[in-house]
Amino acid sequence: MNEKLQQYLQKLEAEDNFSGVVRITQGSEERFAAAYGYASRVWKVRNTLATRFDTASMTKLFTAVSTLQLIDQNLLTFDTTVVDFLGLYDTAISPAVNVYHLLTHTSGIGDDADEENGEVYADLDRFLRDVRAGKLLSPEQTTAFLSPQVPYRERDDWTMWYGFGLWYYVDKAGRMVCYQKEGINAGVSGIIRYFPAQDVSVVLLSNMEEGVWEPIWEIHEMVMAGWLG
Repeated sequence: MNEKLQQYLQKLEAEDNFSGVVRITQGSEERFAAAYGYASRVWKVRNTLATRFDTASMTKLFTAVSTLQLIDQNLLTFDTTVVDFLGLYDTAISPAVNVYHLLTHTSGIGDDADEENGEVYADLDRFLRDVRAGKLLSPEQTTAFLSPQVPYRERDDWTMWYGFGLWYYVDKAGRMVCYQKEGINAGVSGIIRYFPAQDVSVVLLSNMEEGVWEPIWEIHEMVMAGWLG
C-alpha cells in the first residue's frame, strides 16, 4: 500500500497538484515519509523532509494547550471574560465572550493573525503525542482538550464538532473517527489528522494553497480501509 500511496502522490506532483511533505505514523513508528515538489521553483530547490513550512492556523493548537495550562495553574478559568481580563473595553467585543468561546471558535470575533515562522512536520506530530500522553496538561485538561465540545456542522453520515483548537469527525453512532487541525494562508496549506482507533497520525504540509485537501481524504480512505492493519 505504501507503493500505491507513493504513486498517487507522485501523480499529484506531476500534475502540479501537490508540493510539500507527507508523514504517517502509527504509534511512535514512522510508516511513511516523503517530500514532493519544489521549495523554490525559480531556483529548482526541491522540498525535503527538513523543509520548513508556514503552518498557518495549525499553530492554534499551541495556543489552546498554553491556555489550558494557565487554567491548570488557576490563572484563568473557562468563564474568564476576555474584555475584563485583557482590558478591551473600547472595542466591539461582547462583554459576554469568555475563554471557552475563544477556544471553541464561538466568540464571534473575526480572524486577524500573522503566522509566518514555519514548522517542520515532526514538531506537530510530537506535540500532539505529548498531549495525548499527558505530558503537557493535567488529566482533567488533557481529557478536555481531546474531547469534542460544540457541534458545528452536520454532514451526510457524520458531524463536525469544534474542540479546543481541534475539530472532530464523529459518526452517526457517536464514534470519534478522527480529529484534526488544518491551516491555510496565501500560497500554503497544512493539516494534521489523528485516527484514535488505528493510532495513526497523518501530517501534510504544502507550499500550495490547495495542496493538502485532496490527498488527506485519499489517505483517510486508505486508513479506514485498514491499510496499516
